[in-house]
Formats: sequence, C-alpha cells, structure tokens
Amino acid sequence: MAWAMIRFLILISAFFVFGYGYAISHDVWPFEGMDANQRGVFGDSWGAFTSIFSAMGFCGVLWTIKLQMDATKKLEDDAGRREQAEIVRDFENSFFNMLNILQEIIRDMKVSNSEKKNVAEGRHIFLYFYKSFKKIVVRDGFNV
Repeated sequence: MAWAMIRFLILISAFFVFGYGYAISHDVWPFEGMDANQRGVFGDSWGAFTSIFSAMGFCGVLWTIKLQMDATKKLEDDAGRREQAEIVRDFENSFFNMLNILQEIIRDMKVSNSEKKNVAEGRHIFLYFYKSFKKIVVRDGFNV
C-alpha cells in the first residue's frame, strides 16, 4: 500500500512537471490574450485543486508520522529482545565460568599422608573421603 501511494504521487507530480514544461517550451499557454481580471477568475476556479493538494500534503505528513511511529515501535521491540538476550547470555557466561572454576578447584585438590606422599588428587579425593567415612561409620556402629 505504501509503495502504491508513492508511485501515485510520483506519477501525478511528473505529469504536472512535464505538462508545465511542455506548455512553456511550445508556447502553449492558456493565458494569452487574457487581462488580469480574467486570469484572476481562472485562478480562482482552480481553488478546489489547491485544497486537494493541501489535503494530500497533510495526508502525507500524517502518513510519515505513522511510519515513524511504526519504526520507533519496532526499534523499541528489538531493543527489548536484545536486552533479554543479553541478560540470558550474561547468566550463561557467569554459570559456565563458575563451573570452570569448580573444575579447576577439584583438579587442584590433593590429599597427602604424613610422609608428604599424595594419597589422592582431583576427583579421586571424593572416593578417598567416602571410604574413610564409611570405615568410621562401620567401626563406630553409626546407623545412617
């Protein structure tokens, strides 16, 4: 619909520009031999067209305002979606960074005995402590 309106306005404008240019270049001028009063009456007879062109100009302004409002709304919607995506991305980055830090902490954990010999390191520490606690529970008779 918008392109149809633009094409229509361009066509009408081109018609008037070429018609006026043709009238000037070929000496086809409807005011030859008219005095000022007759030209005034002729000009007043076209007053309705002036109103029509003014109305078309006003409609063009309204149409432009509507297009700007639509574009602004679309930009606001896009900005909102982009903001939501950034919030999710920031959360995911923080979450996975924390997981990486946890992995590094677990990887760097070591259990040594009194001779400074590593008994367990990394994930094997959990199994080492599980077995140690299980021995204590069985030895002391705790019911878990």
